[in-house]
Order: sequence, then C-alpha cells, then structure tokens
Amino acid sequence: MYNYITAVNHALGRKALAEEEMPGLLPLNFFAKSFFCINDDLRAAKSLLQLDAWDRILGKSSYTGLYSVKGLLYIASLNGVVVIDYPNQLVYKILLTKFEPNFIDNEVSANSICSKHTPKVVNYFFSGDCSVVVQRMIQGRRRKTWKRWGSVLERVFPLLMTQKNSPIRLSSVEYVTEIKESLSRLDHSPFSSKSHGTTKANLIFLLQKYSGSFSQYQLFSHGDLTPNNVMEESGRHMLIDFANGGQLSFSYDLMLQDFYFTKKSTWKNFDKIKFKKNQDSNIFFGKSSYFFSHFEKEYNVNLTESLIKLSLIISLSEIYIKNYLRHQSDKEWKDGEAMLKNVDDICRSIKLS
Repeated sequence: MYNYITAVNHALGRKALAEEEMPGLLPLNFFAKSFFCINDDLRAAKSLLQLDAWDRILGKSSYTGLYSVKGLLYIASLNGVVVIDYPNQLVYKILLTKFEPNFIDNEVSANSICSKHTPKVVNYFFSGDCSVVVQRMIQGRRRKTWKRWGSVLERVFPLLMTQKNSPIRLSSVEYVTEIKESLSRLDHSPFSSKSHGTTKANLIFLLQKYSGSFSQYQLFSHGDLTPNNVMEESGRHMLIDFANGGQLSFSYDLMLQDFYFTKKSTWKNFDKIKFKKNQDSNIFFGKSSYFFSHFEKEYNVNLTESLIKLSLIISLSEIYIKNYLRHQSDKEWKDGEAMLKNVDDICRSIKLS
C-alpha cells in the first residue's frame, strides 16, 4: 500500500490515505485476503464484498501503519490496489503502468464492446507511474462459482463475440513467428524455476508442430474469464477486471477454462480430440463445440481442427508471455511461477498426446 499513497490521493482528488495521523483520518487495518479498511467500515466491507464466511478471520486485524478516511475499502491486487468508494458508488483501479501497459485500453475497449455488461468507465488517467480507471460500482452483485459454470459460459461467451468486437485475421506463419520472438525475449526476471528454458522449448516445438498454411484470428478477449470475474446485476451477467485481456488468440478465453486443471483430458488427449464437435463436459466444461460454432456463425468463417489446435497452442504461449511479464515484483513472482508451471505441465501432456 505504501507505494500507492500518492496515486490513491491523486485519483480521489483529496488526502484520503496518509502515513501519519491527521484530522479526519483513522488507522487503516489489514484483514485476510489482502483486504484493508478502517474498523468503522468493516460492516460495509462484509456486505459489499460478500465476506460473511470470513467473520471469524475478519475479527482479527493488524495495524498497517497507515491512516485513511471513512468510506473507503482497499483490496491489494497484482501490481496495484483497488479502492472502493462506497458512499459515492465508485471503484478506482490503480495499477503500475510498467507491468500493466494495456490496462486502460483494455477497460475502455471492454466498456465499448459490451457496455451493458461491464461497469461503466467514468474516468481514466495516469498518475505518476500508475494507470487509473474509475468505474461505477455494480449494484446487487453476486459472484459466480465453478458449479454449473458451463451454463454461465453459454451466456457469457456471446457478450464478447459480437459485431462490435471484430476479429483480426492473421497469417499463421506470421503469428507463430511473432510469438516465438516474444518467447525468445523472456530472459530477465526473478523467476527461479529451472523449467523456464524447457517450457519455452516445448512451446516452440508445439507451435511448429501444429502450424500450417492457414489463417489465424485474434479477438479482444477478457483474459481471465473465471467465476471470480463474472457477477450478476438485475438479472444480467457483468464482466469485471479486463487487466489481463486484450487482442489475443480468439480461443484464449476458452483455453483458460481448463488452464487451472492441468490433469484434465483436454490436455492428455489433446491431439486426438475434435474440439469443433466436442461436447464432453470434462473438456472446457463441454462448451468447445458451442464456442467455435458461435464464432463461425457470428463472423461467417470456417474453422478447421488444425486451425483450432494451433490457436489453443498460441493461447498457451500468450498466457505464458503475459504472466511472465506481469509477475515481476518481489512479492508477486511466486504466483507467477505457479502460472508458468501450469503451462509447463500442459505442454508435457500435449506432447505425450
């Protein structure tokens, strides 16, 4: 939090956070799950963030050494902090520009593509070394879970696959060359994993194996389409947190559905699966046939299995590159290593398939 004091105060346009006691400021306490607030706001925090299950944990706190005004809730995030100004129904997302260079563009693009299903962006700007996006708070929100997630995906995928979000058609050879060059530049980081070189080699091997003389497509993607980032407001599904998104391989959001489940048959039987026809609930929650069929109809294109398989390998490469670059701070690199290990495990399974 200390690194973001200036950015928080600039974003809110007032002295909202300080390192010393001042009139109108109260001690800021740290609770579980990287969550901060003053004690006067604890009840509001439990209600807004749906923290009822944490009651016993939230009863214990530690003083941060900082002071804050009443009415603000803070959540530490990767490379930044989220400030919830609940009296004014605003959410301030503050991220380090160095590690999140496309953050503002992603949130603004998402708001343009599916305005009815993303929090309204009311302002955005740079503050020192941080990027800031200000959004309206979602009302009556309810987070989703992995249970029945497949049925949620049927309603969520079409929110991004629309005529407002036109795919970019690319040469497979050029796309693969670009990805391989990006992988080759990943040399300097705090990651200690000895598998880094092997994973890069495996990705390059798979890119070459599944490459061919056919097109590929990029699509503006959410980038972290998981239950934590889908909420409900007045019967509508709302997508939040596009920081990890952008113009990516069109199958990226589908790939992510099984990315955290490295032992699934998706990866063990990768070479044998007909993803365009697949409805097996153990593979992408049974939604790959739905996903690719919707893409074909919406954009009037024909997808082949070869094209689909390469797009999934490119997506794995993109998640590797993206997380390698994002998880660079001293506090975050261990989480990054876990993400990269997932890619490594998946690559090994695909090679054996």
